[in-house]
Amino acid sequence: MPHQPRGACCPECGVPLSWPGTGASDQQMLYCVNGHRLCTMKEFREAARDLLLQEEVSLHRGYRRAG
Repeated sequence: MPHQPRGACCPECGVPLSWPGTGASDQQMLYCVNGHRLCTMKEFREAARDLLLQEEVSLHRGYRRAG
């Protein structure tokens, strides 16, 4: 069963999005199941990395306040 991110939907039609495969090249365009263009794999990876870094900073700040 493919993992689906919570709340990630196509901005055009609202269909839930699935995580793309790991073997895609940076230039590969990603589409929803209805064929709407979303972004390149490189843009997806950059956005995922940025979200992860934001979460790490948030957790680090929370630990500092608690300590």
